[in-house]
Amino acid sequence: AEPDTFVADDLSRITVTATDSDGDKLTYTWEVHGASFMGLQSGGFILEVTNCCHIEDTVTGVILAIVSDDRGGEARDSVEVCVVPRD
Repeated sequence: AEPDTFVADDLSRITVTATDSDGDKLTYTWEVHGASFMGLQSGGFILEVTNCCHIEDTVTGVILAIVSDDRGGEARDSVEVCVVPRD
């Protein structure tokens, strides 16, 4: 995540890098865990995340990327992001 800590109403960009040894087409699925976060503009391997509502204190969330092929192969990875209130 770049950055992994960001100011409210700004964005954090999460990028996943994946390859398939057989050259199969990959599908990217994102899960955003945290009541104060929402994902925007998922472009396959890129997801932008921001806060969805006003916050008073620092809030953390977890973003999960799931990469799968059409033969049942799957990989998962997650990153923790934090949003801090705007001054």
